[in-house]
Amino acid sequence: MQTVKSISISNGTPAMAFPLTVIILISMAKDAYEDRKRHVADAEENDRDVEVYDNTLKKFVTKMWREIRVGNIVKVNEGEMIPADMITL
Repeated sequence: MQTVKSISISNGTPAMAFPLTVIILISMAKDAYEDRKRHVADAEENDRDVEVYDNTLKKFVTKMWREIRVGNIVKVNEGEMIPADMITL
């Protein structure tokens, strides 16, 4: 609105453009940093080992969390964290 001369109090000069740009750039950098940290933490979590029941071998085998699919039976030991999207039986 500041760039429209007929309604601007700054004669069409965008007085708030620089401060607004700085704030947006700082916010973008902070969000990118947090997203990167989240990505690294997710990759670290997905690389952890878990025991999954293999129906063909009739025993539990070790896989990474990233290899878990819907319908897999996962063995969770005492003290291990259970993901929120897992149903406990």
